[in-house]
This record gives sequence, C-alpha cells and structure tokens, in this order.
Amino acid sequence: MPFVSLARPLLIGGIASMLPLHAAVAQSALSVPIRAATPLTVMAPEFPKGVSAEPPGVRVDVSGVVHEGGEFEVASVDVPAGMEPFAASVREALKWWRFVPAVDRSRCEPNRSTAAFAVWFEGTSDSPKVYFSFPKSADSVFRPSVLSIDAPTVRYPQKLIGIEGQVRVLRLIDPSGNVKSAAVRSSTPYGAFDSAVLKAARNTKVRWGDPAPSQDLCVEQTYQFCMSRRIDATAEFEACK
Repeated sequence: MPFVSLARPLLIGGIASMLPLHAAVAQSALSVPIRAATPLTVMAPEFPKGVSAEPPGVRVDVSGVVHEGGEFEVASVDVPAGMEPFAASVREALKWWRFVPAVDRSRCEPNRSTAAFAVWFEGTSDSPKVYFSFPKSADSVFRPSVLSIDAPTVRYPQKLIGIEGQVRVLRLIDPSGNVKSAAVRSSTPYGAFDSAVLKAARNTKVRWGDPAPSQDLCVEQTYQFCMSRRIDATAEFEACK
C-alpha cells in the first residue's frame, strides 16, 4: 500500500505535465480603485560586499515620485553615517522598479504622486536578508453592486501566446452604466496587452444593482493573460493569477 499511495501522485503529475497549454484570459470583478501607488515590479538590491548589517540591521529610507506610467523617480535615499554602500545598492536596484500609479478618481486616470518606503538589510553578503516596508493605504477595496457586465470578449493576441501578463484597466462609468472613458493603470509586460483590453473596456455596458451610483463612478478591473491546461481554454481569475 505505501508503494501505491506514492506512485499514484507521481503518475498523475506526469500525465498533467504532458497536457497541452491553452491561452486563457481571466478577469476580476469591478472595484473602486485604491488611490495610492503600490509596488508592481520590485528588484531586491544586492547586499554590499565587505560590510555587515548587525542587529537591528541597516535601514534605508527612500522617497520619490511615481509617474503616471509607473516609473519611479528617486528624490532621496537616506542611511546612517558610514552605511553609504547600502544606499548605493538601493539606488541601483530602484532603476528596475515599477509601480502601479496612483489614481485620480474624478478623472479616473493614473496620477503622479509621491511615495516613501524603507528597505532593511540584515546579515552579511554571505547570508543576506533584505526586507521592504511600505505604508499601508488608508483606502479599502469597495465593490459596487453590479447585476451584469456586457463587454466584448478579450482575445489573447496571437503573437503573444505563450507570454503571460496582466492589465489593470480603469473605467469611468455613468449612472446609466455607460463607459465615458477608459485608461490603463498598469500592465506587464509593459504595454503588451493594452490595446486588447482597452477595446473591450471602452465598449462596456454595466447594469448596476441596488443601490445604483448617483454620479459617475471610477472602477478598476484586472485582466490576467495566462497559459492554462484546461481544455476549454478558460481559467478562474485566482487560478490564472
């Protein structure tokens, strides 16, 4: 019996790995976007060689500007005296960071904003530990009551099949459920799937539930482009993430 119980998962796993992959597009529910900028792509800085971060570690304080496209512009990188190699390492890593930009809900568009966070180093270059500390947003996720969403099907671009990605799209929708404007908040790979999502977003019709909004409402929706082993080439949003 022990032999059988071990062999069965191995056999099932082997068969699953042989199944063909299918392009799938999954989408989240509509939600009112959190206004603040949040990290999207974070590259950990290298631990400087020849120095150590004894307990409680070395804290690097970073401040700067997140632009509408998600690029981060450094304003300051502060460390305790004598710990400048840690600041240099953080500056180098920040060149590769991208953020989900802040949102101006009245226009329902990405918005330039300031950002401040901390990077912590502990240990040595042989046994490094790097942590990040970001302020918690004061906003909470709110999902409006929606009876139905009528939107064109988003197709996986043929030339991108095999490449996975994500698009967070903003829509400004009036009380009648008509889309007044649409804009991409963030996407990975940058810009790859934007046109496919925007085309559907601009031609969306929403039937509000009760209570329906009394004025234009800014909502956000995330589209995931993933490779799925399901035969029908569909995937639940959480599974596609």
